[in-house]
Amino acid sequence: MKAFLAGAAFLFLSSAAVAWAEDIPEQFLYVTAGGLVDREQIIIAGSETMTPLTRAITSRWVARWKHREPEIQLVGTLAGFSRFCAGVGKEFPDIVAATRRIRQGEFDRCLENGVADIIEISAGYSAVAFVGRRDDQPISLTPKIIYQAIAAEVPQGQDLVANANLRWQQIDRSLPATEIRLLMPGVTTGTHSFIDDVFLQGGCRKFPVIKVTFDKVDRVRLCITPRTDGRVVDLGVFYEDVLPAKMAEGPPGVIGILPYFKALAHQNTLRILPVNGVLPSPETIANDTYEGVQTLYYYIKRAHMRSHEGHGVVSGLRQFILEATSEEARGPSGYLQAVGLIPLPTAQRAEDRRSALRLERFTR
Repeated sequence: MKAFLAGAAFLFLSSAAVAWAEDIPEQFLYVTAGGLVDREQIIIAGSETMTPLTRAITSRWVARWKHREPEIQLVGTLAGFSRFCAGVGKEFPDIVAATRRIRQGEFDRCLENGVADIIEISAGYSAVAFVGRRDDQPISLTPKIIYQAIAAEVPQGQDLVANANLRWQQIDRSLPATEIRLLMPGVTTGTHSFIDDVFLQGGCRKFPVIKVTFDKVDRVRLCITPRTDGRVVDLGVFYEDVLPAKMAEGPPGVIGILPYFKALAHQNTLRILPVNGVLPSPETIANDTYEGVQTLYYYIKRAHMRSHEGHGVVSGLRQFILEATSEEARGPSGYLQAVGLIPLPTAQRAEDRRSALRLERFTR
């Protein structure tokens, strides 16, 4: 391997990366120096939530490999997958930053458009945190309570009726008598999808009438359709930036949703609320005892990598994989912890890196 790396005819490793050479398969690095690319910088589309991680990784990637700063398209996870799966070529993104795993329908669309070789990297864990104003009476939440606050229709006996819950106390007598107000991430964000999947569907399934009366398609629709009476407000893709101010302007009892690490940054004005009696923390996120744990992902388009002859859509994707899967980035003492990432278990990180460095094709 070391003799192979010493050859000057190939573009592999800078001297700064030789320390990584032991676990790097030969075929991963085998690219002839020179060649032609269709675009000068990589394009990363997707989650605004993951911007601190993406910036941290790409800043090291730029410094280590001397690539141009990437173009980052902050369009949300849903739109990020849509752009990524639209096709192969310089006009399409090379990478998606996603706060959830790619869905079957999105993966099918990728395949239909010739995006067949996708490499999945699990960056690590984060969590969705529910927050209230620090001066308000704290609320202890459950998925069942969250569903009954947000859904357009809720069970009443053996029927579904329009949601008439106006105050938290109407859902559960132990809750405050303040009015229900929720500030939600935009519908194109991965966090919104996560709330739908984990909290709305999770709470909805607590009611037997939902489980026995409706088939799966109708059940999902009924569980995740929000009320439209002004009590649930969509803040758009950049909800993280505007939510603290909106919380300050809101009435007593207003609840917002933020990534855990963003919620920590606003603890002087916002209170993180427990779900099922558990607060998010590095420990409860790592051991999955907090309900709102989410895994963050990067998806890389192998068809955009340079060939062994040096031709391709863009350079730098192999080096991005090296950086994003390195222990220096996502390990227990990695620099991504400073921007809120909770590391995956050691064995999972190692297997994930091996799979990525072998350029193994993602399948569902």
